Amino acid sequence: MEASKARFEASNAQLKLEMQGVFNILKNIMGNVSSEFAHLINSEVPEASNGQSSSAGHSFSTSEDHPNT
Repeated sequence: MEASKARFEASNAQLKLEMQGVFNILKNIMGNVSSEFAHLINSEVPEASNGQSSSAGHSFSTSEDHPNT
């Protein structure tokens, strides 16, 4: 009984470590995606007129704030 309890606690600790790793990877991916996205927007600004780029940025932020609409 004690051995199985120790094994359970060890696997539980392993699972926590794995989840932590997964979350760290996800955070890195999301961080990279958002920085890449910002770079994309910044590189496109000179090509588009200022009015278009600002309205596009605005519509993106509103859709982010209100995912239901």
